[in-house]
Amino acid sequence: MMAFQKFRMGIRTKLLTIALVFVLPITVLFYFMLTTVGERITFNSKELMGNAYLRPLVDFFEVIVNLRFGGVAEWSAHKERGEQALAQLEQVQSRYGQELQFTPEGLAPRKRGHLTIPNLREKWNNFRQNPTSAGSSGVILTMLRQMITHAGDTSNLILDPDLDTYYLMDVTLLALPQLFQ
Repeated sequence: MMAFQKFRMGIRTKLLTIALVFVLPITVLFYFMLTTVGERITFNSKELMGNAYLRPLVDFFEVIVNLRFGGVAEWSAHKERGEQALAQLEQVQSRYGQELQFTPEGLAPRKRGHLTIPNLREKWNNFRQNPTSAGSSGVILTMLRQMITHAGDTSNLILDPDLDTYYLMDVTLLALPQLFQ
């Protein structure tokens, strides 16, 4: 009993000790919560960038497929859509291209240095001059498939842990582009 009396604390000291015992774990939990929320925001922001980049790519892909398999008779109807998709792609490139590594520095290590918007525009202009050439539409489709893959790789869409959006990503990034090889 004597040993216990040596460690007698006053009420103020007991309350301070209890407060410290609870404040420390709450502070640590709050720090981890903020860190996790920040990581999720960053992850989801990249997904949104990837979706924004994919929209004009898929639109342009659809235009080329329609022209390739629909024939020249529909050329005037699809020409405007192709120009709009390419213009949107240029806007998205200026906004998200750096983040999604659609730069020479980001494309070169993956051996995708040819997947630039100016190169795509050049192929489009060549195709517009000679729309009956199946080879030029094939080159554009190949480029677009590779650009879709690159956007998926660099925007976390491939890593999406949510099952409901995984199937949509699977169709958009893997199945659909492979249909028109």
